[in-house]
Amino acid sequence: MIRPARPTFSLLRAALLGTTALVLCGPHPVFARVGVTSATNGDPLGKPPQEAERILRIGIDVQANEAITTGANDRAHLVFLDGTSLTVGPNAQLTIDKFVYDPNTKLGELAVSATQGVLRLVGGKISKTNPITITTPSSTIGIRGGICVLDIKPNNTTSTFLFGNNMTVSGNGGTQNVTRPGSQVTTNAGAPPRRTLESSSSSSDACSAMWPPVRHCWWTCRSRRGRCLPQSRPGLRSRLHRRQSPARRRQPTTPRAKSACA
Repeated sequence: MIRPARPTFSLLRAALLGTTALVLCGPHPVFARVGVTSATNGDPLGKPPQEAERILRIGIDVQANEAITTGANDRAHLVFLDGTSLTVGPNAQLTIDKFVYDPNTKLGELAVSATQGVLRLVGGKISKTNPITITTPSSTIGIRGGICVLDIKPNNTTSTFLFGNNMTVSGNGGTQNVTRPGSQVTTNAGAPPRRTLESSSSSSDACSAMWPPVRHCWWTCRSRRGRCLPQSRPGLRSRLHRRQSPARRRQPTTPRAKSACA
């Protein structure tokens, strides 16, 4: 019995694999897609290196070396290929300087430079082994496997560590390494970074610049399996407690006052 030959399928598959390798390993990988816009408010702008500036809408791809700009009423939420998410607040200017990621080894590099605005970074797979770097006019921040909020101004940067392994802030010959959630490091132009403890007012100010403040904070805490119980989503704290303690199931659910994201 003669079996039908399958050389055509094998040749086609080899050709497709060769094309994929060319796309990934070609001479211009720096301009490849590195993420996607998952949420927006207003008209945030993105300027790819070799394309015209366009409005970032939900589903628009983000490229390496792309410049992101937001106005007073604009916000954007970007998700990178490794799972890292970056929330961009109003009046922000930043550039995705470098993104390299191998999904097989889950290793890579992510570097962002920002000149102003409020950013909230939630580290993905890259940050588990290599710190994500954010460069500002006054300091360089590295975050490992965690969450941080940065308030960037031309003359100073305030870095708040919310969760994770550690956050390192370097600038003007000095370095601060923090591991305690809620720690805050401020770096003024021309001076080394100094460590301070986060106050509730500064946390609220940082959260108010994010979008959407309630839904995004709830998602982050939910992904941590209840390690933080956000008071910004009414009823969620009570539901989680009732789930853990059957004796509290008859207690009514009451809204809670809004507090810090994490």
